[in-house]
Amino acid sequence: MGRDVAALVRSPKQVRYEIQPLDPDEVRVLMPEVLFAPAIATGMRRGELLGLRWEDVDLPRRVLHVRRALERQALALGSGHRRRCRR
Repeated sequence: MGRDVAALVRSPKQVRYEIQPLDPDEVRVLMPEVLFAPAIATGMRRGELLGLRWEDVDLPRRVLHVRRALERQALALGSGHRRRCRR
């Protein structure tokens, strides 16, 4: 059997970056900007945008599925449909 030529090659050095999460003030500034563009582009309400999960996003087909909405009263995720709602 021949020699292992992969042993002659150095592996690229991995650069590790420290994650620096946003502080609460930065989140308060950034959140309206993040929600503004999708709201204008789709016509979705704020609660519907806040209720999105990755499973609701179909990037290849460029489709968002509105399956739930964040309700202000209880600050909990709901189905987005109320019994008396007619949309």
